[in-house]
Amino acid sequence: MTSSESVPKILVHAEAVPPFADDAEEAAWWATHDVADPPADGQLDERLPSPGQFRRAREQRVGPRRAQPVLVRLDADVLDRLRAMADRKGTGYQTLLKRFVTERLYEEEQLEGIFDKHTRTERSQDG
Repeated sequence: MTSSESVPKILVHAEAVPPFADDAEEAAWWATHDVADPPADGQLDERLPSPGQFRRAREQRVGPRRAQPVLVRLDADVLDRLRAMADRKGTGYQTLLKRFVTERLYEEEQLEGIFDKHTRTERSQDG
């Protein structure tokens, strides 16, 4: 295939466009994918993968979704204390921060009745 010939792109629903770690990853993805135009009647084209199917196919190819980077602004003294505690525990401060957030989220979900505190299983939201 010559450079003047175009490679057919994989069409996906707009909801199936994944988050990207960096510009290079995004450029590589867009080189082989395109978002399908929504049909006039507003119904999703059933020939295209649904967002769930797209996610499952991606996980089979590259594994489960990586952690998403976020920007959190902390007061300098809080960050200093977090780093000092992480040093005492022999871990990185970001790892410790993730652990704190995960533990606190679980506690809040227990209070809301989302998780059973004894079995750590998710309760049905239906009843």
